[in-house]
Amino acid sequence: MKIIVAEDAAGMARAAASCIANRIRAKPDLRVAWCTGRTVIPVYNELRALHAEGVVSFDQVRCFDIDEYAGLPSDHPSSFRRFIMDRLLGPVGARPENIRLLDGSRSDWQEECREFEAEIEAAGGIDLLLNGVGTNGHLGFNEPGTSFASRTRLVELTEETRLGQLPFFPSLDDVPRYALTRGITEIIQARSILIMASGVSKAPILARAFLGPVTEEVPCSVLQRYPDLTLVLDAEAGAPLLTKEARDA
Repeated sequence: MKIIVAEDAAGMARAAASCIANRIRAKPDLRVAWCTGRTVIPVYNELRALHAEGVVSFDQVRCFDIDEYAGLPSDHPSSFRRFIMDRLLGPVGARPENIRLLDGSRSDWQEECREFEAEIEAAGGIDLLLNGVGTNGHLGFNEPGTSFASRTRLVELTEETRLGQLPFFPSLDDVPRYALTRGITEIIQARSILIMASGVSKAPILARAFLGPVTEEVPCSVLQRYPDLTLVLDAEAGAPLLTKEARDA
């Protein structure tokens, strides 16, 4: 596990964007599973700036995602598709034929999940998967108690997770109760995973996930066993891990 700690949230965003851009420059047709959430908004801002400066091209990047609300139209302003397209893939000119995002508007969710994973496998798998850290340690939308053997499927969201999504909706009643998510089995098949977190509110769950036992009650803890993991954090979020590193030095 590689840990990169920046002084603040802005530094975290720059460091994460630099890691992603370096990977794309090294492999222009990189297969990336993009994520959503407040943590990655400044990261995507930085990637847009790097693209505008000619530092990185998204012309060949193959784009996937991790999860999506069930029942929202694809063009709904709060859908994860719109989040990723509006904040990153549209502005950087990712080619439509290289984009395959989960579609939560389909009536047959089981078939959507099956087709989505089949298309990832046909593309050669995910090279780099990005994710943030939820306060309850969910990985994708795999909530606490999810089996590490879980597959891509329809899930019911916890109240804690729905509250975390509230900034993107008018009220809690508008936050969907169900979502499609890649299973933990599929998530950890990615060749590399980059986890981003900032702020003191993320410190407790990072400590549980990466300093505590590997347990299905903290889904993100499965990444302790993952061979190619990078954590990009700010100083507040990373404080428990830095303390542990200093103690073991």
